[in-house]
Amino acid sequence: MPDAADPYYIVALNLLSRSPTWLGNLGAQPMYLGLDLRGGVHFMLQVDMGGALTKRAESLSGDLRLALRDKNVRHAGISRDGQTIQVKASDEQTARAIQNVLTDQFPDLAVTTAPDGSELRLTATIKPEAARRVQDQALKQNITTLHNRINELGVAEPVIQQQGLDRIVVQLPGVQDTAKAKDILGRTATLEVRLVDESGEARAAETGAGAVPLGAERYLERSGQPRADIFDYRSHVARDSMLNTPPTWNWYLAGLVFKWMLAEGGVAEFAKRNAAKAALVYGTIDGSGGFYRNEVTHAARSRMNIPFFLPDAELDARFVAEAKAAGLLALKGHKVVGGIRASLYNAMPLAGAEALVAFMADFQQRHG
Repeated sequence: MPDAADPYYIVALNLLSRSPTWLGNLGAQPMYLGLDLRGGVHFMLQVDMGGALTKRAESLSGDLRLALRDKNVRHAGISRDGQTIQVKASDEQTARAIQNVLTDQFPDLAVTTAPDGSELRLTATIKPEAARRVQDQALKQNITTLHNRINELGVAEPVIQQQGLDRIVVQLPGVQDTAKAKDILGRTATLEVRLVDESGEARAAETGAGAVPLGAERYLERSGQPRADIFDYRSHVARDSMLNTPPTWNWYLAGLVFKWMLAEGGVAEFAKRNAAKAALVYGTIDGSGGFYRNEVTHAARSRMNIPFFLPDAELDARFVAEAKAAGLLALKGHKVVGGIRASLYNAMPLAGAEALVAFMADFQQRHG
């Protein structure tokens, strides 16, 4: 009967010993009865051998990538289809080098070579004797896990035996709550295989931005949050370390800019310069009597990009054309917003802002 104070705790009165106290004091132990005399539950579980072999092939695929990289063998791609690993080579010499690595370091794989268009394709499969070792290991791991799970039930003499090539028989004498026993045994991780849902809806559910698609389940990492693909080393191995490869030329240029900014006085100096440049341009706009118009709230105005408008689109176009003729470039507004946009980035000197406001005053005098 369930304990009302703890609904997850089961009190099995039928397991309470009826032996007299004096018999226990003599060191006597009760005789444990099997299913035929005591009753209980009988399970037959089937181990997912296909899933175990697929996991082994995935592991070998990752190891092969590392081995080829260590030997500096430049293959044309490694892929896995179920329990089969395929490696592409651009020429026969590369194919022989890949074959040598497979022969020397991967004795569990049988390899065949066949042409694939202008390339060669090497197909590696797990040898039968190696597959049997994987299956035996999967059975042993599941039996060990089942022993650990059954300890939660407090069964004195459970029977856990292998039956056939991929089945495990479990007998639990005296267990009355079959639902509880099934729930505990069903937690064993390698008794089933699950496919990853790569759909957009599943990706949204992974980050918590959407609902879990019908028929799918969401599993979290140990920290309680989904793990980004970039933090899984297997993802980097599968993509030959090309998962996150930023343009190093941009990094080089950024380094030069940072060194220049530090030499000029650092962030505080550029904050002062940018404030002065922005004040010049905004002051000209606000003091134009409406000829130049900025529609951004004062508190939200940017120091970097300053958009503004003239009385009509024709004057906007004339402003851009005459400014270009005067050596002031890239003033055309955003294609969606239109108008004029003055970009006052860090590299723009104060003299550039002064030249712009002087042109703006002259343009207003001539067209205002």
